[in-house]
Amino acid sequence: MVGIAGYWPKELGLLMDLALLRIKSNRFCGTVPHKFNRLKLLFELDLSNNRFAGKFHWVFHQLLEMKFLDLRFNEFEGTVSKKLFDKNLDAIFINHFPETCFSKRKLT
Repeated sequence: MVGIAGYWPKELGLLMDLALLRIKSNRFCGTVPHKFNRLKLLFELDLSNNRFAGKFHWVFHQLLEMKFLDLRFNEFEGTVSKKLFDKNLDAIFINHFPETCFSKRKLT
């Protein structure tokens, strides 16, 4: 654990050539900036073991090159859309979400 704490600057969304971002096991908090949808080359995103919160939103659906997504052990809320599971991901980790995050529909 590096131990970096604080809010995530929305300016990270300006790093449009970013392909891999691993910031796991820190104390980042707040929401994932909407400008993150500009990271068109991002194929690996690991935000696990932080304190991100807020609605689970559409930004994750717009990352077209995404192959690996790890959002475990944060404080997201809302519904995880089935569209996320339709993406061509090699790995997705989203456990430890509050119960309200998942649709009441059974995913098969």
